[in-house]
Amino acid sequence: MNRTETLSESNWFVAQGNYDFWSMNDPRYLATQSDLLNLTQSRVSPSTIVTEVLHQPGVLMPITIFTASMSASLGLLDLYIIA
Repeated sequence: MNRTETLSESNWFVAQGNYDFWSMNDPRYLATQSDLLNLTQSRVSPSTIVTEVLHQPGVLMPITIFTASMSASLGLLDLYIIA
């Protein structure tokens, strides 16, 4: 199945979860989408991705071991170990 997405003003992010998209909806993915839409593109920064998306209830789960964020344009790959 092709999951290629075209970015645009209204479809400005790509979120990925650890699930089989053809078999079920991952509630973490749905929460991530909601948090990103609430954040808005104009407020995105490496710190707001962490504080307003990755560490929010529904995205950060009790079983989460680590989380990561990437930005190709900024050359960033940030990993966060959850203790």
